[in-house]
Amino acid sequence: MGIFDLFTAGKQADEITRALIGGYAVSKMNDDQRQVIMFEVIINLIQSGPFRLKHDEASKKFYTSPAIVQAGLMVNAMINLKIHHGVPGFQWDYIPNPFALPTYSKNAAMRAYSNIRKYGIDPDECFAGNKEI
Repeated sequence: MGIFDLFTAGKQADEITRALIGGYAVSKMNDDQRQVIMFEVIINLIQSGPFRLKHDEASKKFYTSPAIVQAGLMVNAMINLKIHHGVPGFQWDYIPNPFALPTYSKNAAMRAYSNIRKYGIDPDECFAGNKEI
């Protein structure tokens, strides 16, 4: 673990934790709920950045992204829609840049796995049954 990792791993672990819990929450939802979230994700992607994307470009950007990025985008959509994650005692917030999640350190990921276990969630459950991820 480098000195930089020492200072950033906590913040990165928090963001990964939010994404994992988002993946877990979406995996427990029905198809109608997922469609509402996916609509919001696509709208967010179309409207983000300096240049607007077309619908098909936004969809491609989502579906070609790693699962952790998809989960992060869904977290932000769920927060916009005021959909609760269903994990008692967990407070979440926006993930500033979901596309950065796969670049975070292994130490941050290990901390995130430890964090979600505190809520009784097995990391393998985070994407179970989720057709979008």
